[in-house]
Amino acid sequence: IGVFGRVRPSKGTDIFVDAMLAVLPEFPDFTAIITGRTLPEHAGFKHALDEKIRQAGLQDRIIFLGELPIDEVPDWYQNVLVMVACPRYEPFGITPLEAMACGCAVVASKTGAFEYIVEQGKTGYLVPTSDVDALADSLRLWMREPAAAQQAGLLGRARVTQEFSIEKEASGVQQVYDTVSLLD
Repeated sequence: IGVFGRVRPSKGTDIFVDAMLAVLPEFPDFTAIITGRTLPEHAGFKHALDEKIRQAGLQDRIIFLGELPIDEVPDWYQNVLVMVACPRYEPFGITPLEAMACGCAVVASKTGAFEYIVEQGKTGYLVPTSDVDALADSLRLWMREPAAAQQAGLLGRARVTQEFSIEKEASGVQQVYDTVSLLD
């Protein structure tokens, strides 16, 4: 199970850690990874998470990878069963799209465009922002049924290809310009 993005309160890293502290003891074959840079102003936040993980005895199963070289990120997406995006607020957010493009099931908070990107129960699950219990419950569904999570990942990849391709984006931008030029 992985979360990708900067380590800071707004990205919900603490929400992810709390959910993993709840579910990992039930699923001994799973590990959680946290990728992303911790800026100096968030070092205390990360330290508190490290301490909470250590106190739970899960320091070997919840692993901070730090910032990864950009060319290694797709490999990590492809090696997690589920990608979590649980920010408290996100205007758009690209990590669910990246994960789905790599074939991952997704659990995301209901913020920004995530409700448009993730198809509830099909490519992933959407949970209320800051809701550790809902996040843990959604993760349990995938962790109990890895084959269903893999199927969701395949459906997510198809959705990204169909709905979020660069060609479709370029066409949409062109339509905006065409509309604006008609107004002149």
